[in-house]
Amino acid sequence: MSRKPRKRKGPSREQTPKPLLVQPHPVLPTCKAVVERVAQLYGCSVARMLSRKNGKKFAEPRQMAMWACRYLLGTSYPNIGRATHRDWTTPMKRIREMKSEMGGNSRYAKHIEFVMGELQQPHVAYADEQRES
Repeated sequence: MSRKPRKRKGPSREQTPKPLLVQPHPVLPTCKAVVERVAQLYGCSVARMLSRKNGKKFAEPRQMAMWACRYLLGTSYPNIGRATHRDWTTPMKRIREMKSEMGGNSRYAKHIEFVMGELQQPHVAYADEQRES
């Protein structure tokens, strides 16, 4: 039995449209970039911020980074946990607590608003970064 050649579905090769030239999307920041920027805003190193120390000096910037990753980037709790070297339940619990603290503490709410505003601005290159380029 001989088979009939299959007809090709869709446009022929000559009719195939050429791809459109599209400008690339702006690069979205990653959790790692957010963690680095928050550490820079707080004046501490990323290694110290992600360490196991729970002092306010290191915990607050880490929690701000968790908040920013969740609400600025829409990152999942497991990915936030990986970026901050914690279990996924830690960012979930801490973000929930931060929401409740924002209602009763206007200074805390203003602080979160400031950090989020700083993260949404384009990053300005500092003198050290300009020399490396």
